[in-house]
Amino acid sequence: MNLNIFCTKIKIVNDFLSEEELKQALSLLSKTKQTSHGEFVGEHSSSHLSYDNPLENTDLEKKINNEILKYCADCLMESQKITSSWINVQKKDSILKMHNHHPVQISGAIWLKSDEHSTDLVFENPNPFVRNTFKAQSNEWSYSQYFTVKPLPGTLVLFPGWLMHGSNYEKNKSEERIVLSFNC
Repeated sequence: MNLNIFCTKIKIVNDFLSEEELKQALSLLSKTKQTSHGEFVGEHSSSHLSYDNPLENTDLEKKINNEILKYCADCLMESQKITSSWINVQKKDSILKMHNHHPVQISGAIWLKSDEHSTDLVFENPNPFVRNTFKAQSNEWSYSQYFTVKPLPGTLVLFPGWLMHGSNYEKNKSEERIVLSFNC
């Protein structure tokens, strides 16, 4: 008997936001109080600690919540919706430390501004043995230690809140990288 167990679903929706929706989402930035956030090294700002919820009661929140419902259905989870959101702005040479959002069930991010010099979003494999196992190639059972997502404007990523993620201590090389993040 073979069982596929302990899977971790990461959902990536490219072109989730149109150009017009990206502009509207970027306008949310001007409505948030920006401070520093302990998960970053270098020049950055974040509305995380202001406890503003820039998505609250917006069409964008409804659109994201619809995608979250699909994610929940795929994972056979109880329905979730956004409970908090914030905007992170990274400048050149800043780092997003590896972290998680425990005990949150679902977290997500949408890149509002990025370019080819922006750091990837890196997910760390939660299986500690993957570091010690030789693999001729990776598959869903023996995936490498890290999985990276290219930061393309308008892309939505949903993932379990307990999953370690960040830039794997790589420095951002774009002048400005802006991400809308949220928890459910």
